[in-house]
Amino acid sequence: MTERYRHIQHVGDHGDALKHTVLAHLISRFKTQHQQLLFIDSHAASGIYSITAAPDWRSGIGKLWSSAFCEQPLLAPWKNTVLRCNQHHTPLRCYPGSPAIAFLLLRAQDQLYLGELQNAELNNLKHCLNELEKSFFTPHSAPTIHYYQGDCHTWLPQIAQQWRGKPGLLLMDPPYEQATDYEEVALTLNTISRQWPEGSLILWYPHYKEDLSFRLFNAVQQLIAAPCWQMDLVIRKPLINDRLVGCGLLFINIPSVILNEIQPILDGLASIFMEYSGHCYFGPLKLP
Repeated sequence: MTERYRHIQHVGDHGDALKHTVLAHLISRFKTQHQQLLFIDSHAASGIYSITAAPDWRSGIGKLWSSAFCEQPLLAPWKNTVLRCNQHHTPLRCYPGSPAIAFLLLRAQDQLYLGELQNAELNNLKHCLNELEKSFFTPHSAPTIHYYQGDCHTWLPQIAQQWRGKPGLLLMDPPYEQATDYEEVALTLNTISRQWPEGSLILWYPHYKEDLSFRLFNAVQQLIAAPCWQMDLVIRKPLINDRLVGCGLLFINIPSVILNEIQPILDGLASIFMEYSGHCYFGPLKLP
């Protein structure tokens, strides 16, 4: 087992910067193409977090927020949701997770499926989204939310089967506490891509000091026939006290025209976060 993952430790870090800016753009683009959209978040957590309890905030979202790149139109969907979660006040006091970002971007006709293993986290999430709905939606204008408590590897395939023939996005963001999580995630993604061929799948993965991401890439290459692209951002070679030194996104069955649009997001984030020994990559899945 790896060191236990503490979500609050990494709220607002460079991993959130990559995941959330790309996610917000993808949701916005998919909305222009589809009259109804399904969005699934397999590891939804609490929804909104106080940045005072997040030590990685200043070196992550804090740097992005104060940069000229933050004003780029590509980042507007993400930036607007962050501002709304802060009631349009700056400096920022809190930071939204992916379910809050998705909720604020989706429409009344869209469906939002949110899963969480921990009951306390799920209750916090329900409270957060209820407050956002009261603040920013008129009656019946918010997307419909479905909550699931439990192991996502059990309930995700059921949802995918229900939505066969309809468009949507799935975000998986596991904690990777067990070394076997990498292969388990690949198996679930394979099942979902077969049951829901219209679905577009996004997987966040870490680059730890002891990097096991190759296990994920090997399993995906062996199992999944759909087109797979990856976006890697490694900010530096590991220092003595480092654990998380980078992250990436795996894209399965996302239209190439939309993938091509997000290259500038990686370029901009790399210019902010990447140090002299870091590297980035965006293209078809490649093995380390």
